[in-house]
This record gives sequence, C-alpha cells and structure tokens, in this order.
Amino acid sequence: MKALVVSNCATSSYVHGLKSLFPDWEVRGAMSDLAEQWVTSDPPRAGFVQYTQDCDFYIGFPPEGTRYGQLLSKRSRCVVIPPFWFRGLQPDCFGLNGFVSALGGGNLYSRIVVASFQTGLTAARTCELFNSKTYEAFDLLSCYDREKQELVDRYRPYGIDLSDSFERWLARGNFLYSYNHPRIDVLMEILRRALAAAGIIRMSEFDLDTDMGVVDELKESIVWPIYPEIARLHCLDGSLIWRQGRVHDYRTLDLEQFVDASFQELNAKPLPEVAELPAWRAALAGCLGEAC
Repeated sequence: MKALVVSNCATSSYVHGLKSLFPDWEVRGAMSDLAEQWVTSDPPRAGFVQYTQDCDFYIGFPPEGTRYGQLLSKRSRCVVIPPFWFRGLQPDCFGLNGFVSALGGGNLYSRIVVASFQTGLTAARTCELFNSKTYEAFDLLSCYDREKQELVDRYRPYGIDLSDSFERWLARGNFLYSYNHPRIDVLMEILRRALAAAGIIRMSEFDLDTDMGVVDELKESIVWPIYPEIARLHCLDGSLIWRQGRVHDYRTLDLEQFVDASFQELNAKPLPEVAELPAWRAALAGCLGEAC
C-alpha cells in the first residue's frame, strides 16, 4: 500500500505514525505549501506527481481546491485531518505574516506586544502590561471553552470526535508547545481517530494516551509559555519564559528579552494592518485608561 500525507508541521509525525501502525506500507509526506509548489512548478516534480497519482491512501488536509488534490485517482481513499490550532491556553499568541518571530523561527508574536508597539508604548511599559487586567481586556482569560468548541467542531465533520479528549490531555500537563504545535500523543490520537472514522482501524485496539513510539519532533521547536494567570485556571504550571528551538540551542528568553527582541523585529519594516489590530488597540486603550 502507498500512502501520501499532506499537512503542516504535523506531516512528519503523521508519516511516522502511519509507519508504526502499518510497517508494510510505503508512506511519504509533504508540507501542503511544498506539495502545491511541486505540482505547479515548471516543470512539475515528476516523482511527487507520480506518487500522488499512484497512492492508495491520502491522509491530511482537505484536498479540494488544491492542485495536488486534482492528481488523486478515484481509487485513492481520502482520510481528511484538518489543521490543528487551539488558543485556549496560549491566547496571546498569533502568526504575523512577513515577520520572523523573536524566537528565531516561525512568525509567532504576542497580541499585547504588537498592539503596544503600534500604540507607541516603550518596551518597558509593555512588560508591565503582562498582568491579569490586561489579559481580561484582551479576552485571554475566558476563551478556553470557546476555543475548545471551535476545535471540536472543526474535526467533527470528518468523524473525528475530540469532545472528551481535552480532560485527558490536560491530565498529563500542558499539551501544547505553541497553539499550533501539540504534543505527540495528541497528534497520534487525532491520526488514529481519523483512521477509525474511515474504517481502516478500530480505536478499541489502542491506548488513547500512547505516542506509539513516534519521536515528538515538535518538542524540538519553540515553546510559548502559558501565562501564570491563565495556567492557574487549569491547574497547570505557568511562566513568562519563552524558549527557542533546537537550532538556537534551546535558548530561553524572559519577558524583557522577549519584548525587546519583538520590538527590534517590528521596527525593521512596516507592520501590516492585521484584521484584529484595531480591536487589540481598542482593548489596550481601555486597559491603559484603567491604569493597568
């Protein structure tokens, strides 16, 4: 059997998860943007095109509307796994397109920091804003249940039921490295639930909490903290320490270092008008009016 995995940063984890479940399968994977590039380049990447046309199983992002999805044959079985993101524990974190994160990889930034920068606050004053009053003004303390329901609803149409999973994930501690990088046991549960929904395996055969021996590669990337006031709501350990990934020797940044480095990046070029920025600036203005 040939299987093709097309996803985001979870691609490698899903590939190795499938190899663990089905040692006799040939499994290959590609990030979604790279897969699209390989198909649309001139000339297309012949090996990828041929494998996509020949694969028996497609696992990953919804293929509709993609060029690589058009290559799948009618006999290929599609097992859709939507992208993972959950901001209930790290709601201040977001991706700022066109900018490199202060953490040295990716594009993750703090809503509070970006709004403060645009408002003209100093880095020192911005550091003072990391407190419960600011978090409440930015609706960071009460979004867990809403974010949970949004994730459950995103997966449910594909037969992947995660409604009872969060309590188990939390029982083992923080299950996120960043809002879009979950722990490996979370990804393996999602993979198995997707395969079970497609009738390929039976969930009763597996321990839901196992990582199946798959290396947790996302653990080597950046780590965004759960702020203490948010962590306490879920009986977790919180901090204001950010961690860079393996390529930067896992260097840690305290709040002052993180804000300073973010300001340096934001000063380098014009900031795009992110859709949510007006609301964040308004929240910040109201917070400053209350002398946060």
